[in-house]
Amino acid sequence: MPEGRISAVRLLVLGGSVFVGRVVVTAGIDRGWSVTTFNRGRTEWAHPKARHVVGDRLRPSDLEQLKHA
Repeated sequence: MPEGRISAVRLLVLGGSVFVGRVVVTAGIDRGWSVTTFNRGRTEWAHPKARHVVGDRLRPSDLEQLKHA
């Protein structure tokens, strides 16, 4: 791999369904990155090419799901 090149990018977005989060998710997908969103599932929008994990960041058991994302 050439120096300074990244082979793969994994992006985790907390929220990711409204306002800036939606733009960040879409930009990551457009760049070919592996994108995961983590939110409480209160908003219906989710990018079809992003992995969507439902949970609350204040619950340690919900955060455990991210180990496999």
